[in-house]
Amino acid sequence: MTLLGYGGVFTSYVYLAPQLTEVAGFDPVWVTPLFLLFGVGLFIGNTLGGRLADTYGLGAVVGTVAGLALVLFLMTFTITNPVTAIVGLLVYGIAAFAVVAPLQLRVMTQAGDAPDIASAANISAFTLGSALGIWLGGAAIDSGLGLTSVNWVGALISLAGLVLALIAWLGRDRGQPVHSIDHHQTHGHGALSHH
Repeated sequence: MTLLGYGGVFTSYVYLAPQLTEVAGFDPVWVTPLFLLFGVGLFIGNTLGGRLADTYGLGAVVGTVAGLALVLFLMTFTITNPVTAIVGLLVYGIAAFAVVAPLQLRVMTQAGDAPDIASAANISAFTLGSALGIWLGGAAIDSGLGLTSVNWVGALISLAGLVLALIAWLGRDRGQPVHSIDHHQTHGHGALSHH
C-alpha cells in the first residue's frame, strides 16, 4: 500500500518545474514561489493526515490514497492553465502529504513487537515507491506521451495502492477502532515521528 499508494506523488513532482514553465506558461522566476505554495499544501496535508489517521485508521488510508489518485489525475488538466495550476498545486501538496500519516500508522498497527523495524521498512517502501514513480514518469515522457502524462501515470500508480487498501479495508480489519491500537504508538500523531 505504501509503495504504490505514495509512489504516484513523485511521478508528477519531479517534473513539476517543466510543467509549470512549458505547459502552464509561467516565467521561470515564478517556479520558486509556486513550489513554496506547494510546501504550504504539504504542511496542511501533514496536519490533516495525522488527524484523519488518528480518527479513522485504515479508512483514512483508503480516503487519502483515493484523494491523491483523483488529484493527480486532475493535475493532467489543471496544469494547462496558470490559474487552475496554482489551485491544483496547493491541493496536490495537501493530497501528497495527507497520505503519509495514515500509511505509517497502518504499518505501526500491524508491527506487533517490532515497531522500529516495521517503520524502517515502511520508509524504504516510500523511497522505492518514489523511485518507481519517477522511472515510470520518465518512461511516459520518453515514449512521447507528453509532460502532462506524468500526472495520470502517477494517478494509476496510486490507484493500484488504493486497490490494495480497499482489499484490506473490506477484509478482516474493516472498521477496526483506532483506540484498540497501543496508545503510545499513536499519541500526538506519533505515526510521523519515524518518517
